[in-house]
Amino acid sequence: MHFGVSMFPTDYAIRPDELAGALEERGFESLWVPEHTHIPASRRSPWPGGPNLPKEYWHVSFDRIWAHPKPLQKPHPPILMGGDGPTTFDRVVEFCDGWMPIGFRAPGVVDKIPTLKAAAAKAGRDPKSISVSLFGVKPDRATVDRLEGAGVDRVVFMAPSDTREKVLPLLDAYAAVSR
Repeated sequence: MHFGVSMFPTDYAIRPDELAGALEERGFESLWVPEHTHIPASRRSPWPGGPNLPKEYWHVSFDRIWAHPKPLQKPHPPILMGGDGPTTFDRVVEFCDGWMPIGFRAPGVVDKIPTLKAAAAKAGRDPKSISVSLFGVKPDRATVDRLEGAGVDRVVFMAPSDTREKVLPLLDAYAAVSR
């Protein structure tokens, strides 16, 4: 199983390069950086996690820009699709290298892994070619063991957008779970 950590990089948090180094020192496989380039300032459509938009999302102000996220790297970086809707697996099987739902918002995710693998086989794709990564996993060994047994390839723990003094001890605790 692979282990990663996600953190919103903000101006008040540990720098991403320092975080990446700290993760590498502790044996983590990956750093995940959420990116939401367009978040409406209006709260008419509420954030799905609750009534208030978290502070990490408040930083998304741009002058007029162009955005063309087209990887030049060959082969391209892995493409993972989040989501947990009725057509998610169709899209994952056709276009992606893996599925990455948000763990704490997707009840029953573990029970859906066989359905994803069956959809891949039905489409003529090797089910093993589709990884399953779970974002926002509770950092405890029992949870990690259960997910690994169910076929999850990677778990990603969340670190708060906070100072190095707060984040580094948390990484040590996460590293203890990942061993």
